[in-house]
Amino acid sequence: MPQLIWLVTGCSSRFGQEFVHETKLSHLEETRAAIFDLDVTSPQTETDEKVKQAIAIYDHIGVPVNNAGCCQMGLAEETDRVTLNTTLVSSIAVTTAIAPHFRFRRRGTVAFTSSIFGIGTFRTIILDSSKMTRPVSQNEDYEPTLGLLERVEMYSGKQPGDPIFGTKRMVDVFKGEGKAERIMVPVRIAIGADAVVLIKKKCEEMLGVVEEWQDPSSSTNVGNLHTDIEQN
Repeated sequence: MPQLIWLVTGCSSRFGQEFVHETKLSHLEETRAAIFDLDVTSPQTETDEKVKQAIAIYDHIGVPVNNAGCCQMGLAEETDRVTLNTTLVSSIAVTTAIAPHFRFRRRGTVAFTSSIFGIGTFRTIILDSSKMTRPVSQNEDYEPTLGLLERVEMYSGKQPGDPIFGTKRMVDVFKGEGKAERIMVPVRIAIGADAVVLIKKKCEEMLGVVEEWQDPSSSTNVGNLHTDIEQN
């Protein structure tokens, strides 16, 4: 297939770095790769401008990889705006910026890296104590949760996944090559053996819930109308 033009956010840490290496952008003096300083929490207008600059250099972008993110090992009530903006809102901003370009070209693939429900535990620095926000609450009501967070931090450097292989699999998916050759790519795909196990278990649990609650959950239609899903 033709060479893809990639736009990868969050290139200062392991997965972003591996994307750069795997897509042949590592030796800047020997390639046409360009580096942009982009604060993914910037206003939408700044993100739009950076994407326009990238398109101007390469004429188009084929795959924006929303990889930027940070880890807050804490309580839901302590989630800060920076974490949300970096991990969630930034992906929306980049996708919003690239959407008009994709519409014009009538093609393009948007990629998102995710939590363990999409990407398993890989040996990156995300759990390193210097890289994540710790909870400040010492409320005894949260003692079990705080103990769990401490155990998670001890897991840093012991994750089973290799970021190099994880990135290779993701690039295979985008290119339709290697392990992903001749396979229809779904909207979401698990990367990592532990992610596969966890997602399978969660889906089985959810199917059990659906079966148990089928009658009360389904008794909401007007009259005796059936849904298209039921008819099919």
